[in-house]
Amino acid sequence: MSRDPAVRWTQRQDKVFITVLLLDAKNAKVNLEPEGVFNFSASAGAENHEFELKLDLFDKVNVEESKINIGVRSIFCIYEKLIGTNGWMKMKIMVRVVTWIFRA
Repeated sequence: MSRDPAVRWTQRQDKVFITVLLLDAKNAKVNLEPEGVFNFSASAGAENHEFELKLDLFDKVNVEESKINIGVRSIFCIYEKLIGTNGWMKMKIMVRVVTWIFRA
């Protein structure tokens, strides 16, 4: 049975940043589909536990312009948004609503 790694994400107007926090990841595989599906798998720890993650982003991304850095402590990904699509606009509205709820 696979485990879920710790994940952090943030965004700018033109990019999405995803960081998977996993110490000593072995055989790390990161796959991003143009439709905005992020897949990650790796093994880590003394017992080689399997870690898997699938994130459905809000809209399409430019795979050719995106970058991935697999390090010792984390896997850092920068994905270029395809600007002008409706899904990213929905994400901005949703973030504003959630921010308003937390501020109340």
